[in-house]
Amino acid sequence: MKIRINKLSATAFWNWDVKSKDICGICRLEYESSCPECLYPGTSCPIQSGSCGHTFHDHCINKWLTSENSTNICPMDRTVWIPLP
Repeated sequence: MKIRINKLSATAFWNWDVKSKDICGICRLEYESSCPECLYPGTSCPIQSGSCGHTFHDHCINKWLTSENSTNICPMDRTVWIPLP
């Protein structure tokens, strides 16, 4: 008995490997979803982790760090924001 595959449709699943909760502390959306700054729904928004242990959508933390009130501090614990590589 031989089997011939005419068409194969594969599906993959991924998620961010972060230690904190699965929600951005700035926009309050899941890391798996797009942040409010992303142009299109479903666009993959990268995340950024700091030495303080907090993680945010890349767009969210960059917007926070360039705001007048930030002075380059983490919005969660008010320590100096040092991004991890």
